[in-house]
Amino acid sequence: MGTPTQPGNGKIDVTPAVLYGVSTGVAGQQDPLDRGIKSFLDELARYPDGGGRGTAMKDFTSAYLKVAERFLEVWAKSLVSVGGAAVGFTSTANNYAAADAATHPSPTGQPTHRPNPHVIDKAPAYGPVTDFKWGDVDAGQDLMQEALEGLEAVVLAVMRPLLEHECRWGKAATILPLPHHLRLYSISQAWRMPQTTLGMVEGTLTGLVGSITDQTDQDWYNAMRTFCSTLWGTSAWGKNREGYDWANDDARKRGSSHPVFAVLFDTCDAMVDAIYNVAKAAEDVRDDLHRIYRQAVVDSIKQLDPRHLDVTDAKSLVKGLWHAGKGLVADVSVGIVLNIDEGALNDAVSAYENRVHRQATEIDALLPALD
Repeated sequence: MGTPTQPGNGKIDVTPAVLYGVSTGVAGQQDPLDRGIKSFLDELARYPDGGGRGTAMKDFTSAYLKVAERFLEVWAKSLVSVGGAAVGFTSTANNYAAADAATHPSPTGQPTHRPNPHVIDKAPAYGPVTDFKWGDVDAGQDLMQEALEGLEAVVLAVMRPLLEHECRWGKAATILPLPHHLRLYSISQAWRMPQTTLGMVEGTLTGLVGSITDQTDQDWYNAMRTFCSTLWGTSAWGKNREGYDWANDDARKRGSSHPVFAVLFDTCDAMVDAIYNVAKAAEDVRDDLHRIYRQAVVDSIKQLDPRHLDVTDAKSLVKGLWHAGKGLVADVSVGIVLNIDEGALNDAVSAYENRVHRQATEIDALLPALD
């Protein structure tokens, strides 16, 4: 099993014993892949009800689920493939030993033969993925609390239920409740977890196969490099598709292609960005609506009784509201409607929806590479 010697490279022997060692090491990488994706799903489960209402968020959630579920399918099949590579190295070592024994028979010794390593050979069913559906908690209520911030408790008791009703005005009614942007920021960062797992596993696998491959132009090393490159999902008939090189490596090829891990890694990158951008859009529209609603509240209160109301002085404001008496609810209700800047409200909602729709398109574009 000795290999040709290249001047300056010394002698490298790829023996059955070496291949058995590589096989054991490769098989051992299934466990971190399995544990890593399970930890990631556990982290996502900590952030339910993060989404909001509206067609834009519905489209984004639908695209997110499609990509996330396909991502998990590819991960599961990659896990099985790593086990398949480990079995392949053991089988190759056994074949080498048998061939060597047939070429140089010994009356006293039998060729080395090891059983295949124990591996996960069926794709696990990971999931389900925690999505962005919102439950009974109305995020719009928090928005109303912010709009009334700084007012006296007695004013809040009267105004908050009123504003919660009136906030469903114009286009704003189609997106309330808004997404929980803080949860979305956390979900965005959670998509970094699979990248950490991929980086560690890829580094270990690269080191393992690096011990039996070389990037010179010798026939033996060229064959070994081609053989080992299939670990990363390449094939003899592979082409450039979706921005990734799926062809086998060889001694003449600069660098190396790890397309399956690259697709998984890049999918995580895109999901991090898309979810972050949706969270930022939700935070921005929340600020816009808060400003518009608060101004409507202030303007409508001022119009109740200018002689008694001073919104800059809490005591005067409370006194004026009490002075307004039973007509308060009806008057303020009309005032809020009349004073809401509906154009600004609709512009803010449209900008938010456009931003969310763009992110749905971005992650939809990830499916071809995953397929």
